Amino acid sequence: MTYETLLRVGASVFSHRGFRRASVAEICRRSRVANGTFYQYFPDKAQLFLTLIEQMTNQLQTRLESAVAPAAPAIEQLHTTLKTHLEFIGAHTALYRVFREAEFVQIEPPQQLYGRLARFYQKILQDGQNTKQLRRLDLETVSFSLIGMAEFIALRYIFWDCGLPPHVWETLRGLISYGISSERPCAPAGPSDFSPPPEEKIAEPSQGQRTRAKLLEAAEAEFGEKGFYEAQIVDITRRAGVAHGTFYTYFPSKEAIFVELVQEINKQLRARLRAAIAGLGDRRQIERAGFRAFFDFIKDHARAYRIVREAEFVGSPKNAAGRWYYERLAQGYVPALAHAMKVRQIRSSDPEALAYALMGIGHFIGLRWVLWERQAVPNSVFENMMDFILHGLLPT
Repeated sequence: MTYETLLRVGASVFSHRGFRRASVAEICRRSRVANGTFYQYFPDKAQLFLTLIEQMTNQLQTRLESAVAPAAPAIEQLHTTLKTHLEFIGAHTALYRVFREAEFVQIEPPQQLYGRLARFYQKILQDGQNTKQLRRLDLETVSFSLIGMAEFIALRYIFWDCGLPPHVWETLRGLISYGISSERPCAPAGPSDFSPPPEEKIAEPSQGQRTRAKLLEAAEAEFGEKGFYEAQIVDITRRAGVAHGTFYTYFPSKEAIFVELVQEINKQLRARLRAAIAGLGDRRQIERAGFRAFFDFIKDHARAYRIVREAEFVGSPKNAAGRWYYERLAQGYVPALAHAMKVRQIRSSDPEALAYALMGIGHFIGLRWVLWERQAVPNSVFENMMDFILHGLLPT
């Protein structure tokens, strides 16, 4: 009984405070047990945390196995798997929020969970391809694309909002089955509504601007290597080559420079994307160029992307820098997709749900190959991902 109570309370504390700020003392106080009792069950809070992740992984696997009917058409099995995954997140929001932080404690638990999910999808995909119910695409690429869709839709509609509206699910079904491309051929390349503005002459930076830039560059290195909670201001100033007190001339706290760094990374990525799609007039061409630029960006800025992912857990869940980062990307993405739907370049669906699903695909393909494997996304993976995005899984 005490063991289960510690797990339940621990999930709640980790969910609200995050792993770093949670304490054994608070877990014991809320569980109404002595601190010494805690250590009869767990050697430290990390083991409690990892036990929760393992339990959740097993529960999700069991739920998927019971929900999916092996005799059903392959596309329906995939739809059911995705829907069950999202329903599980909705029913276990606190526990899943704990899981999302797991890679900043130990990388193995998320790799294991996503690996098990991927293998579950791959079995369905392989059977569907063998029976010619599904198009032949790379199994691992498609499975991580599906996981990414679920994770980012959950982020937007479950973690940030109150639940999954029906139109979101219809958008996901359409994307999986048919992709985004309309039957119209790609239009000739022409001026894009989203081309970058003309370059302006940039004034020589002042001494203060140069110092601020050096602090941000040093902060990117420290946060990228150590994480937000382990990085220290003294290490940032040492790396930047400035006095410790100089830091506070520009930033009031470690969190303040972290937030500004996330904003700067967002700005750099959007500039890279604008440059990549300049002159393109068809959304399908824009998606291809945009995804390629995104993968190049995270390959060149692996530390920066680690910061972005951790940003979800710095600050309160409602005001975390990570939420701002993705919402800022979506502000430009959603209208662009809506315009492409209006001119019938891509299939009609909910543009916001589609934007987050596509961001999720890009994130998880980048996570799997760039961040886990420390390599560029292989061209074969890229082409299979784009084929899936444009045309879905059903044979034409």
